[in-house]
Order: sequence, then C-alpha cells, then structure tokens
Amino acid sequence: MNRFATPPDAATVAARKDRLFESHPGLREALQMKSGFALSLACQLDRWGKLSPKQIQVAVRIYREQEARKAEWAKEPRVPAPVTGGRVAYEGKIIAVKQVTYRGWESYWGMTVRVNTPQGCWFVFSSVPQALIGTHDAGHAEVVVQSLKGVRVRLEAKLEPGHDQHFAFGKRPTLLAVEPDDEEVRMANAEMAGLKA
Repeated sequence: MNRFATPPDAATVAARKDRLFESHPGLREALQMKSGFALSLACQLDRWGKLSPKQIQVAVRIYREQEARKAEWAKEPRVPAPVTGGRVAYEGKIIAVKQVTYRGWESYWGMTVRVNTPQGCWFVFSSVPQALIGTHDAGHAEVVVQSLKGVRVRLEAKLEPGHDQHFAFGKRPTLLAVEPDDEEVRMANAEMAGLKA
C-alpha cells in the first residue's frame, strides 16, 4: 500500500471487512487479541479494508494456537498460591522470560515460574535473580536470559497476591538451586557455559 494514497471511503472499507470476515473464519477474533501485532492489523484493516493473505494466515494461526493453549490450561487444576506475607521457598519450571519496561525504561528481566503440586499448579512472576544471569556483560545477558526457559529452579521470595488466587508476585527472589530437566535445556546451558569463557 502506498502510504501517500487516500484511504477508501467508510462504506467500501466496511464491505471489504465483511467479505474478509466471512471468507476467513477466526479472523475477527484474531484481531481482538491483546497484542501489538493484532492491534496493528486491526488498524490497517479499519483504514484500508484489506490485509495480505500472509497477514491473515499468521493472525489466525496465532489466535488458534492461543485458544488451544487456553483449552489445555483450563484442564489443569489450579490451587491458590501460598501468599503468607513472609518468604516462601518454591520449586518450579521457568515457562516465560521477558524484559520488563518501567516508565519507558527497560529496567529488568522478569520471569514466570510454574509450580506443580500434587493438588494442582500455581504461578509466580518475579524478577530474574542475578545468580541466574551470571556475570555476563550486557551484550550476552539477553542470550543467557532467553535460554532459561524450561529450566527447573528452586527459589525463595516474598509472595504477594496476584490478580487470581493461583497467581502471585515474587519480591526479591533468591536462587537456591538450578536443575536442567531435559536434553534441550542441557544443551542450552552448555552453550551458556561457552559464553562465560
């Protein structure tokens, strides 16, 4: 699309959108996802009334994958996080790692740990302890932190209530132990060791 072109009138855009939604099941729902990608596609569709076939394919695929994950997670029993007001030791698997932005500054690495118990599971979001990142220079920190996904860790942190009973925020986590739990993680950790040299 030419960025200097004049957008079509509202009636043309509405007709194009209706045709797209009819011919691509799941597209309407995909554009309502909470993500920057979906928002940019929705804005483009609202302005021009069209998307490329590749954009439609990717948006619908991401939406269907999200729905499949939600359905899988809904099957798992959830238990309340042990929010006691004091420090709690817990063991779990790192399922997500991301850089957290605070007031426009990329301030720290955050991680979500899934804790499994015999009764069900609960989740903790906290900063990544420096002991997990190691003493790498800033250029390698992102590589190291991203390779932590899937690693089993034992941590201790003060837990505060989250938005759901099965979710807590961990304050000032301390690393107690790290255990790779599968071959892929072992390989990632071996690559990390190569960065230390």
